[in-house]
Amino acid sequence: MADKKEKTMETMLAAENQQEAAEVMAFLGELNPEEKKDFLVFVQGIRFARGMQKSIAIPAVQTI
Repeated sequence: MADKKEKTMETMLAAENQQEAAEVMAFLGELNPEEKKDFLVFVQGIRFARGMQKSIAIPAVQTI
């Protein structure tokens, strides 16, 4: 049987964001796999909404 290796990720953060990142990571550590999946869907929804908001905020250029 193959050894399971724990996945790790290192990210460079600005010093002022490290506390918030630690809190988010602690929160994610408390979630079960189903809750993590639901949280991912939630975050993807936020990204989608922000993208839609940006596309609406930039008016289209019309040529005559």
